[in-house]
Amino acid sequence: MEEMLARTPQGLETPQYEVLAEKGTWEVRAYAEFSVCSTDMQSGPGAFNALAGYIFGGNQEEQKMAMTTPVISSPQTNTMSFVMPSAYWTPESQPPTPLPSARTNPVP
Repeated sequence: MEEMLARTPQGLETPQYEVLAEKGTWEVRAYAEFSVCSTDMQSGPGAFNALAGYIFGGNQEEQKMAMTTPVISSPQTNTMSFVMPSAYWTPESQPPTPLPSARTNPVP
């Protein structure tokens, strides 16, 4: 865990969380509500590149957004997600419209 945190760039926005348990190199966390942009994982770097493209202006409005943490990958649903900047964490907020390769969702 310490090594991973040491590699995380300073100043990136992260949703608030509470550590519920620690076991060796991993933590169980309860996160406050936030929103994500997700895409289906493909072999190779396709999913990461699609999401990076979205936050770097590859969306219908061509709006660039700040990088955030964490990147979430789920083998169960075969998806990868980037946390959206906090300006898009409320139901009233309107994130930039993704291109067909991605979608935005709230995370309760």
